[in-house]
Amino acid sequence: MNGVKGLIIKEFYLRRKTLLSGLTVFVLFFILAASFCLSFDYGNLRNNENLSPDAAILLAYSIAGMGILLISQNGETITNDTKCKWDIFERTLPLSAQKLAAVKIGLLLGANLLGTAVSTALSAVIFTLAHRKFTLAVMANITAIALIVFVLMMIMDFLLLKFKSSQKAAMVFFVIIAAVYALFILWVRNRSAEISAARDAAGAIEALTIEEFIAPAAELRDRLFPFSALIFAAVAVVGYFLFLSQIKRRDK
Repeated sequence: MNGVKGLIIKEFYLRRKTLLSGLTVFVLFFILAASFCLSFDYGNLRNNENLSPDAAILLAYSIAGMGILLISQNGETITNDTKCKWDIFERTLPLSAQKLAAVKIGLLLGANLLGTAVSTALSAVIFTLAHRKFTLAVMANITAIALIVFVLMMIMDFLLLKFKSSQKAAMVFFVIIAAVYALFILWVRNRSAEISAARDAAGAIEALTIEEFIAPAAELRDRLFPFSALIFAAVAVVGYFLFLSQIKRRDK
């Protein structure tokens, strides 16, 4: 147990700058969003017809995305481990490969959940200041952001462990992101064509709303939200076995 405790302390020590940068982003974005909302109530934006407090909602989601991403990312730790050939020292630890993998995925999940909790609390305050309801749909959106970040950071950590090179890992990661983006663009095109055909058939002339466009994605989000804990657990299990495969490969 002492070995696991020491490893966790070592990981936290190497991630101190990352955690600090994440918390700094949380604070800065929150101050900006809160100031924006208060200015609409009491400041020079009170009578501005070109802006809306809804802009603060975008900042709330930015807090969730950037904050969780910065707190979760673990690349610096793995890169430093590679530079000092930490994997050689790891073999001397009284810890099995299973425990080493569990610590890595556990800390990644823990950092993600910490960022999610902080961003949810701050976003709730921003929504209140903007006189908007903090609904389950908003919580589902933040949870979806956290899950996407968790998956992305897990993939990046796996690539860093696999290639032992930040350049190679970044290149492969970029290809994966580009492929996902291409699929997203394809979905947008298909969705646009589907909506255009349906509106033409119905003779609709009113402007298309973003809610109408993303309706299928929002429906899927609402269906999956009650199972968020199970989905995070499933992703963590996949990450555990991915990390374990690389740790065992290093021991051969």
